[in-house]
Amino acid sequence: MLASAAQLASADSIEHLFQSLCQLLLAASPHATLCQIYQCQTDGAQQVQLICNRALPQPTEHVTIGNAMLASHRAQILSAALSGQPLVFRPTFLHQFDAAETDIPAVQAAAAIPFSSPETNDKIVVLLGMDNADYFNDHEIEPFVAFASLTGALLAQTHQRQQLSDFATFDHLTGLLNRRALAEILEREHVRAERYNRRYSVLFFDLDHFKRINDTYGHNVGDQALQAVTKIANRILREGDWIGRWGGEEFLCVLPDASDSEAERIAQRLRSQVTDRPIVIERHTISVSLSIGVACFPQDGYDINTLLVHADAGLNAAKLAGRNCVRRYQPVL
Repeated sequence: MLASAAQLASADSIEHLFQSLCQLLLAASPHATLCQIYQCQTDGAQQVQLICNRALPQPTEHVTIGNAMLASHRAQILSAALSGQPLVFRPTFLHQFDAAETDIPAVQAAAAIPFSSPETNDKIVVLLGMDNADYFNDHEIEPFVAFASLTGALLAQTHQRQQLSDFATFDHLTGLLNRRALAEILEREHVRAERYNRRYSVLFFDLDHFKRINDTYGHNVGDQALQAVTKIANRILREGDWIGRWGGEEFLCVLPDASDSEAERIAQRLRSQVTDRPIVIERHTISVSLSIGVACFPQDGYDINTLLVHADAGLNAAKLAGRNCVRRYQPVL
């Protein structure tokens, strides 16, 4: 069983880690028929939630059985979580099921094996079901406990990898895609548009006089203003549109299949929604406006760099026109 640890260590997400744990425990013994993982709050709330459910034959998932198992054996699951010690018991619920109806042999013995979640005060409990009533009398439970403890250690590493992945993809302040991730999406959209003769548009926008907000109210208020504008933009954009923080107070939107007129309508709606709704932050009422530049493929540029340069030119034209407006790129004649 420990030879399978490499498979656990390769998990790229917490969900994948728990699925792998269930699958490996089921494969560890021919008597194993059911493996479930529960998350338990032990801070007084004592809530128990089923988060992974596997039963033989694979890959069938028996969610109904999982929920019923929780209802019948919640006390044993919580007892293991609160004590931090494994608990072996005789389950009662699954004896009611005919094997032909459930596709799994009856569970005659069960072990609730807890380990800690490193990022919270919660306990994770692995519930392992066996088709032999004397299994845990005839076989030591320690290898299963060691495997669960190993999973607890790997859980911390997996969580850290997910955090690093998020840092590489998302802007920590706004929760939007960062520049690198959005550039990759823009590249994919451009290739799709070229291949299938489609159109798309980009919007560059930033907050007018953002430095004045920071200087007057402080950077914390400025950060909250960026977050407030982000929420408005997420409501305005269509499903399938992309938005990311390009840098500072500047944002880029990628609008697949948007014509120039549709892109301008979206930009005007975004501008008006921000301008018409002053933002209240820390008892300060702050009026925010946007300058927005629009460029469309293919008429405003046949490659990504040209398109972005022209969208930025539209943004600069909006600023020169007095800010709080939308400007489409206009070639110099």
